[in-house]
Amino acid sequence: AGDIIGTLQIKGPDWLGDVSVTDRYDHRDESGADVRSLTFALRFDVGDVESRSADEVNTILESLIAAVEANWGHRGVKLRA
Repeated sequence: AGDIIGTLQIKGPDWLGDVSVTDRYDHRDESGADVRSLTFALRFDVGDVESRSADEVNTILESLIAAVEANWGHRGVKLRA
């Protein structure tokens, strides 16, 4: 989880204030393989939040997901749908 948090912090905007793990769920997938699901909380600094549109924030989140999958996908890290 620490490596993923590091990727989010490095690739995130300057106004990304904090990243933390809020939930961990260990289970087995359909094939019986062990899987760990993590939920991350991202806190954005709100100093000038009014200057950011929902589209801008969504674009940032999509780029962060892509960065994590690009850096850690080879280890099975992906967004759970």
